[in-house]
Amino acid sequence: MLNLERYFSRIDYRGQAYSPALNVLRELHELHTQTIPFENINSLIGVPTLIDLPSIVEKLVNHRRGGYCFEQNTLFYNVLMELGFCVTPLIARVLWGGVPSSNAACTHMLLRVDLEGKSYICDVGFGGVTLPTPIELVAGKVQQTSFEWFRLVASERETLELEVELNGVWKKIYRFDLRPAEWIDYELANWYTSTFPMSHFLSNLVICRISHSGRLTLSNKIFTERSMQFPVRRKNINSVNDLVECLRDKFNLDTTTLDLRLIFSKLI
Repeated sequence: MLNLERYFSRIDYRGQAYSPALNVLRELHELHTQTIPFENINSLIGVPTLIDLPSIVEKLVNHRRGGYCFEQNTLFYNVLMELGFCVTPLIARVLWGGVPSSNAACTHMLLRVDLEGKSYICDVGFGGVTLPTPIELVAGKVQQTSFEWFRLVASERETLELEVELNGVWKKIYRFDLRPAEWIDYELANWYTSTFPMSHFLSNLVICRISHSGRLTLSNKIFTERSMQFPVRRKNINSVNDLVECLRDKFNLDTTTLDLRLIFSKLI
């Protein structure tokens, strides 16, 4: 099961985390997103994506792999609960990439944390626009994180939409309400996301991590590094060796248990 000391070692947390406080929440969120990458390797190569806590801990903590929202946020939820935080699991309809609202299914997990008289949204598992740090649960307030600006916008039917500002344009990420999600909803959404033939995760490799200076993304054979300090950098992954180096050096993944040739053969 979950061992907090092992998790702290995984994300290189060295603080005193045994009381729920805002500075602890922010540091854990930031370190988690910088060390445990978003990745869908299992879905791509046909390995079941398991979201029970023991399987998640074994994969993300013990085997130093990454995962997607249901794995990442389930792990983070249990860490926060162990530390005494008041956490409510939520579920969202994904709008990222211009998905029409009518086609947006509830396929994303996020968390609400109530702390010191305020509420915050935490989300350590939304790929290339994952929140670097928690944001306050306040509609209409533009909030700066380590990199981009984010905001929550009130929408129809008492829902909120998370948006990010990219190149001066506000982009919709997902829509959610504040009703607590049932865990069976995550089981169903995970099954759909990881097995539906038309799922993006079954035919495309997506790996993302937040670095100290920006965002790192591997989309199939293209590695992209975005930073506030230098122009966008891109590199093609042309061989299995390139893939190994990228996963190991850029995303801190343990590649010893992965079938790298199979993964490379799946890349578009």
